[in-house]
Amino acid sequence: ILGLKVGESNKNDGILVTDVDTKSEAYKNNIRVNDIITEIGKTEINTVSEYLNELKTYSKGDPIMLRILTNGTPRYEAFEIK
Repeated sequence: ILGLKVGESNKNDGILVTDVDTKSEAYKNNIRVNDIITEIGKTEINTVSEYLNELKTYSKGDPIMLRILTNGTPRYEAFEIK
């Protein structure tokens, strides 16, 4: 739904982005391989199953906000799901 593939982070601080579709909104918003997703909206994300369950609440056209760690630095990215 976001153009991302993810896996478990070995640091237990979110989930690891393992692949990004270069045509996705996530890529256009600077989400890259090795970034860590720690929140979707206001929901903390620690496992892939939490990530997948939270994504089920979204549909195409919905706005989404992700809290991302890039090299340990937190930031927020918001965009519309295409």
